[in-house]
Amino acid sequence: MQSRRPDPFPFRAVRDLIGLLRAMHLAARERRAGARVLAHIERVGRELCDAYDLAITTEPDTVGRRAAWTHAEKATRAVGDLVSVTDEARPIVLAACKRVRRK
Repeated sequence: MQSRRPDPFPFRAVRDLIGLLRAMHLAARERRAGARVLAHIERVGRELCDAYDLAITTEPDTVGRRAAWTHAEKATRAVGDLVSVTDEARPIVLAACKRVRRK
């Protein structure tokens, strides 16, 4: 059973992450990253979009909204995995991820 979530869903932060993933996908394509990398970025982006869509169509503190939180948090962990320590964007991406994760 999922715990109650009194805090509002971070719609803006999730949209920001979706935008970052779009930019990461573009950068990966430009550097001719492999199909696996591109597919991983796309999958994480879809997960965040699905979480956003679920959150926007459900009421606060419902099973659906809690599921949206769970999916968004899972996706942010995957975003962190996409960014390597040497990437210049790492601090920016991780800061956006922190806005979505539980405090």
